[in-house]
Amino acid sequence: MKKTTPLGLFVTGLSLTLSVCAHATEWYQGSPSFRNHTNHPTTAASTYLQKHSSQLRLESVQLETKRVLPLRSLHTVRFAQHHHNLPVIGKYAVVRVGPEGSVRVVALDVARGLRVDPQPTLTANDAIAEVAAALHVPLPPPLAHASLVVLAEEPSDEMLAWQVDTVQPYGMHRFFVDAHRGGVVAHRSMARHALGRVFDVNPIVTPNLVERELIGLSPAVPTSLTGFEEALRVHAYVAGDIMYGGLQTNQTPPSEGEDFLFTPNFDPWGGNDPFGEVMGYYHAARIRGFFENNLGVDMSGSEFSLAVITGYAPESSPEYIQNAFYSPWPPNYPGIPGNPRNIICLGRGYSENLAHDSDVLLHEFTHYMSHNALDYTSSSLFDAYGYVSMPDAINEGTADYFSSSLNNDPQVGEYALGAWARNLDEPAGRCPENMIGESHEDGRIIGNLTWTLRNMHGADKADQLVWGAMSLLGSRATFGDFGRGLLQSAADLNFDDQQIQQIENELKDRGLDDCDRALEINGKPRVSYMLGLGELGSMMGYSCADMKASGFIMSSLFQYQYTPHPTDSSLTLDVRFSNAHGGSHDMNWRIVVQRNRMAVVHSNLLVSPDYMLNPITDTHAQLVIDADSTPPFDPSATYYAAILSENCWGASLHVEANPPETPPADAGADVAPEAEAKDAGWDIDLVFDTAAPPEPSMTPELYPAGGCSCHTSPAAPSARWWWLIATSVLCVARRRPAPSRIRPRS
Repeated sequence: MKKTTPLGLFVTGLSLTLSVCAHATEWYQGSPSFRNHTNHPTTAASTYLQKHSSQLRLESVQLETKRVLPLRSLHTVRFAQHHHNLPVIGKYAVVRVGPEGSVRVVALDVARGLRVDPQPTLTANDAIAEVAAALHVPLPPPLAHASLVVLAEEPSDEMLAWQVDTVQPYGMHRFFVDAHRGGVVAHRSMARHALGRVFDVNPIVTPNLVERELIGLSPAVPTSLTGFEEALRVHAYVAGDIMYGGLQTNQTPPSEGEDFLFTPNFDPWGGNDPFGEVMGYYHAARIRGFFENNLGVDMSGSEFSLAVITGYAPESSPEYIQNAFYSPWPPNYPGIPGNPRNIICLGRGYSENLAHDSDVLLHEFTHYMSHNALDYTSSSLFDAYGYVSMPDAINEGTADYFSSSLNNDPQVGEYALGAWARNLDEPAGRCPENMIGESHEDGRIIGNLTWTLRNMHGADKADQLVWGAMSLLGSRATFGDFGRGLLQSAADLNFDDQQIQQIENELKDRGLDDCDRALEINGKPRVSYMLGLGELGSMMGYSCADMKASGFIMSSLFQYQYTPHPTDSSLTLDVRFSNAHGGSHDMNWRIVVQRNRMAVVHSNLLVSPDYMLNPITDTHAQLVIDADSTPPFDPSATYYAAILSENCWGASLHVEANPPETPPADAGADVAPEAEAKDAGWDIDLVFDTAAPPEPSMTPELYPAGGCSCHTSPAAPSARWWWLIATSVLCVARRRPAPSRIRPRS
């Protein structure tokens, strides 16, 4: 019997914390006077990092070259961080090198001062057994693979872990098991999905059938759709389910001599469709050639081996029928010939075969390239600071862009998606006002931006520009990072001042010049959307009741940052919270505020917010921090606020700092009686050190370029109470959050 992934594991995944900065990536402009007279970009990049290791604080950071990506006459050198030769998950350095050996920009997201013991207490088999117990399913060796890694999102939360990859619904899933203490500490799906047709619509008339050359077919396997030295294979689904290792496929032989000339079978229920296999091979080979020849990506490594499965429709998992997805794949997994490291599954569909729409294959292939060439993997839905949507939205928007660019058509999926097709020519709104937290919808902003740049500068320049920006990003990138990557790549590709100004204008028009994890509210009231637990649950296959029972608390898509003026004596945080869809206003929400760092709202650390209002059952609340608060208002501190909700429905948020005083008539006292935030009941003393580490000294040759300028406060001592993670409890230590005042509003 098919089992779904336990909901508690998604909550456990919240334990991985991230950098405390609103914008995690540090950006540094290169030194214009520094030249490394070498023709090898890796040598130039490595030498530069060594020369500036003190300013960049890289003295104790072990970096190993991961990949070199050409960008016309430039090169992007990507380094992965290691600790005692073990990979440090999600930590990297990127150096853009000019043709003369100069360094244009450095982007860093590294863990400094690691002290992780590299010797595990648990064995690989122990770790696999922990995952099997959590999933309630057996995981024999062919179905799971474990390797040692280091997790180091915060200095106080670093650990040695077993990374366990196993096949679950919708592709490969990755689990992390504490290699010293045991226990699953994080989980994420590695699959990327595109929506299939759900509702019946009129079919789109496809172009006339033409005969095209199928490039790259392997002479060693002349009777099947296998090419590029067997790195690309296309199979037709026959029976079974990839989840259970019993997949049956076949490869259609040529129809006439060496040619594959088939007529499409437009009836998804009408038996075999070898035409769909030919479509899968032709378009996979076409986009592979584009990335190799136009963008210069070396795809010779075994990590690029790919199987495309068409007509996928397992009876045990009917939801696959109307979907397509990409997923990295574990080695030696039974059921797929050729031992590929990646798969793309194209569902049979209920009315239109997804293999007949090349938009779908090209979209999924771009996910495959992002994963293998850029290490841009799917992020967890949550991190220490709440819900995470922008990395996946960038992934979806850029996949739409390259699908449309290769087909020279801004419409994505007009055949397969019908009414849900995405038109990149249509305005998609702004950040943050029009973002809802769903990756495909939010990705429309990226898709529309990149397609607009293509209309301005032409396909060739825009393709290089977009890929150049992508190659600078890490897996926790924000829309702001993507904008910075575009501007840096435009300068590196010798766009003139007017063209760069055009890009800046397009970014500003969409709010991407100010779209990181924390939004400034100094004189800027912010309006945004907040997902409800019911909406989040529907994305994961659960009801709102399931989400509440598992302890989920939804967080705002953004945090809100306020930097006081030196003469300020208080901060009034004004929040309006209402049902975005109308109807019920029964509500339960809260405001949490932290000084000098983003507010930790999900963590395995017992971190208390500095201030909290909880619970709030009205549509309007104000949190006032002044000299009477504990701790008192400090004009030298930066304040970060997050909104948390236990409501099923999505909310409309309006967040403002220090609004004009307009108390309603006959509202009674200006200030309601002070009410302390609820204490979780733990008799624990935590010591908070607010001293920030020194900034790296910057010379005229090395200076920040729009990167993170916030300081990291040393975290409180760690208390690993894993059951608190599973229930998503916000712990409050004995030092209570400041009493806050709620001003009544009608």
